[in-house]
Amino acid sequence: IATWMNTNTLGTGGANLAAGLNNSNGVLKPTADWVYTYADNGTMQAFFNKILTDIDGFGMPLVLATAPHMANAGVDYLESWPREYPGAHHWIVVRGYVGLWGDASIVIKYQDSSAGFGGATGSFDDSLSVMYQVSKANQGGHVIW
Repeated sequence: IATWMNTNTLGTGGANLAAGLNNSNGVLKPTADWVYTYADNGTMQAFFNKILTDIDGFGMPLVLATAPHMANAGVDYLESWPREYPGAHHWIVVRGYVGLWGDASIVIKYQDSSAGFGGATGSFDDSLSVMYQVSKANQGGHVIW
């Protein structure tokens, strides 16, 4: 899979990650014409709508680009990265949510596999606001959906 994504020692870029997921031997897709798209998050509501579309509409996860714990991030860092790690850029898999737009607190569920690289591995939950901010901190915010 890393070969399909042109992964190297510097990591994997978003367009290449989407291309790898779209490889015919890649992941199981809900429909024959399914195509993963590398896109800007847009507004927080547009980002949440992408999550709703993929997870609720198709039962498919999303892949989110993050800056997991920047210096002076305040509360805007991933639960899976409790320590500051300035300069880190990392992809996580968004797998669920609790709440609807307009609720006081929407929770986003994700998987991380960064143990040994500054974060932790497992299932985690963070607020929509935190997820949006850590993604925006990574080169303006991008998602593969």
